[in-house]
Amino acid sequence: DNMAISGSPTTEGALSKWTNPVSGWQYRWLVLNKSECTITYYTSHEKLQKNSPKGVISLKDSTVVIESNNFNFSIHSEGKKYQFQAKDEREMDKWVRAIEMRNSGCHEKITVGSDEGYESTMDTLVAELRSSIPECLDQIDTDEEYFDAHSSPTMPTLEVTSPQDDVAFRYNSTPRSHKGIDNHLGMPNTVPRRVNSVLDIGKSPQRNERRASVLSESACQDRQELPESPSPINSKIVKDLPQSIDVIDDEIDDEKDISETIGDHKSIILHVLSQLRPGVDLTRITLPPFILEKRSHLEMLADMFSRAESFASVSTYDDPKDRLTACVKFYLGTFSAGRKGTLAKKPYNPILGEVFQCYYDLPNSFQVPEEDFEKKEELVDSGPVPWANYRSTTVLCEQISHHPPISAFYAECPLTGVSALGHIQTKSKFLGLSVGVYNIGTVSIYDSKHDELYITHPPTAYGRSVLTTPWMELGGKVTMDCPKTGCKALLELHTKPFYGGRKHRITGELFSPSNKKPFLKLDGEWNNIVESKQPNKETSQFFDAHSPITRKKIRKLPVMESHESRRVWEHVTTSLRNGDEQAAGDAKHKVEETQREKAKARKESGEEWKQRHFVPGKEGAWEYPNDLKKRMEKLRMS
Repeated sequence: DNMAISGSPTTEGALSKWTNPVSGWQYRWLVLNKSECTITYYTSHEKLQKNSPKGVISLKDSTVVIESNNFNFSIHSEGKKYQFQAKDEREMDKWVRAIEMRNSGCHEKITVGSDEGYESTMDTLVAELRSSIPECLDQIDTDEEYFDAHSSPTMPTLEVTSPQDDVAFRYNSTPRSHKGIDNHLGMPNTVPRRVNSVLDIGKSPQRNERRASVLSESACQDRQELPESPSPINSKIVKDLPQSIDVIDDEIDDEKDISETIGDHKSIILHVLSQLRPGVDLTRITLPPFILEKRSHLEMLADMFSRAESFASVSTYDDPKDRLTACVKFYLGTFSAGRKGTLAKKPYNPILGEVFQCYYDLPNSFQVPEEDFEKKEELVDSGPVPWANYRSTTVLCEQISHHPPISAFYAECPLTGVSALGHIQTKSKFLGLSVGVYNIGTVSIYDSKHDELYITHPPTAYGRSVLTTPWMELGGKVTMDCPKTGCKALLELHTKPFYGGRKHRITGELFSPSNKKPFLKLDGEWNNIVESKQPNKETSQFFDAHSPITRKKIRKLPVMESHESRRVWEHVTTSLRNGDEQAAGDAKHKVEETQREKAKARKESGEEWKQRHFVPGKEGAWEYPNDLKKRMEKLRMS
């Protein structure tokens, strides 16, 4: 229980303190000494009695900041930030008031955890806040004049909102920031206690109207709060509003900075490794935010289709061997398209029911004879991405299971009648000096024009050099078969030998049913150049991983539903882009805790989870019940 030391000008009690992304929140016993202007914290009350402190915070010239979630507050002192969490709002208020009254010269004893002194200090605090209103409002006017004079498309934009009478300062992440602005704003999603109280007590309709005018569309794109129940989106309305579609450029992974990042966090890595044993399941280990890839695993699956023309072209060949060759070329392209560099960075683990949708426009140079199908708009409108168009490759991904983690995806190109269906269960294991990610599942490519199905499976991924600069490689044997034609391909992704050898090497052989010898041999690096060799012919280039990819198109955040990937991980991604790993860890923890609570509620009520878009198939497979073939047949009959 929280208590105070009798007869001394101190406040003491138990709070949680943020330590690091691995250990997270830890119990601490705090002692606020008003005469010495310090807070001393201990790992337990017993450590206090033994006079064995964990650390000391100087309160001279310090700033207290109330954060907008989970009863958190932070102390900014001597260039450092100390973050604490109370059990409820009243306890948080008492701690903050005790610190603030120390700054104002009030040394009255306050007992945290009881109501003693709560009412007696309110009049003093209110009077102090009211007396500072003119000064604070003048400072706000100065800030607004500064932003009016200096704001530009490449600078942060200050936004002020007042949801539920709580003031929150927010800013938009941009490539360039002003040092003074960063210092003034502090962290995203935080508000200085004194300014919050001033605006709550001294509200002015005219000033509030001016504050509201600061809000812009970017506030919706980069907001800190998600609506509890987003309004359903009419797919047809969205389709008719081109401004609701945002073309997203894939991020460039910061490979050049990763070695510095690893060096800065080496102690965290060693702490994580201390918890590992060979063979342990990594889904049970919480990894630090700085190694996250800033996108969900579902978006990584969708990125595999960024070579949309290669996928769409499968059905355009007359020879079965050429169609198999096209399938293999597309399959090779998914390795490099789905990965942003060879660094072993980890995408977010999708939550149950999470969905990612996008589409890729086919280039104008891609010209094929179009099938005489009159109901093209109806075909797209009834498909997996209703706001796409007929000349595109659309992709829908869903996390259909959390334990074990299984992701399903479906893609189609209505123009050429090619579709793909797959499900992947990821299983990560620590192997001693590396990490193995085993991808269990199947991937099938269907050519409706020739009624052919090509079946394959994903390779295993390995994270190497986990103690230095981690890098990723693929390994294992992969087959691709077409039961109807009898054509098949045998591919092998070679892991690098301990001594010598090449990284990322891949070899392959393609066979027709009438010949035991391959009609095509492949050799190269899957993330570089792969060459092909036909019998009695010269070697030629088969695949170039550096060839251009198509930028995916997604809806803007305001029209996304709450279970779509970009909305689910919005705060984590924003914090990582801003370099705020602590905020990223908090946001990630909040997403995960929310899912645990929902899972617990379903278990208590006996409710079974129902997938949004996919249904169980035969022998552990998953199906998309509204696939391209079924929709075309239905529209032809109508």
